[in-house]
Amino acid sequence: MSDTATQVQSILNKSSLDKFRMILNLPPILLKQNTIDVSDRSDDSVNLNSLQFSVYGAVVPASYVPHTDVRFGGQAISLTTYSRPTYPNINVGFSVDNGFNNYFVLWKWLQLLNDERKSVYNGNGYSSILSLPNKHQYMTDLNIISRNEYNKDIVKFTYTNSFITRLEGIDYDHRNPEIIDSKFEFAFSQFYMEKL
Repeated sequence: MSDTATQVQSILNKSSLDKFRMILNLPPILLKQNTIDVSDRSDDSVNLNSLQFSVYGAVVPASYVPHTDVRFGGQAISLTTYSRPTYPNINVGFSVDNGFNNYFVLWKWLQLLNDERKSVYNGNGYSSILSLPNKHQYMTDLNIISRNEYNKDIVKFTYTNSFITRLEGIDYDHRNPEIIDSKFEFAFSQFYMEKL
């Protein structure tokens, strides 16, 4: 078989454990609670150094603008609705780092949305989301970047006004030498894509 007859495969088909990485900008409610030193971490602190994740799974939703049918004179014509529907939440699998720093940031973010002890929004002492000076301070933009086979960044997906909605537990087996993985789910308003 000649070289011209071989099929060109997608670079994403190449075997790799870190084709996607996620960059998380902390939302304002977490930025105000930041500490730099991981060893000095307390229940009320977050570490800025744990914001890059090696992610896997379904990280890019389907993108579409639906159509509508307009009937006239016994016929129908399809027209665009000029609008986008609500996107479903995204589930992201990630590897937990050996200090549990990335898991802690996500847990703290979720805990601020509803304090497990007081059962209220806990952003900087506010008892209600309605009393916040900026009601969207729990949101941030998430960036998921895809790499090629040479680990060069090629595409960036930005999810706007994102916030965490669920953090999965950790299944640990002492007999299994695999890296510990977990998942989290986030909601977002819109997303866009750009070539790097």
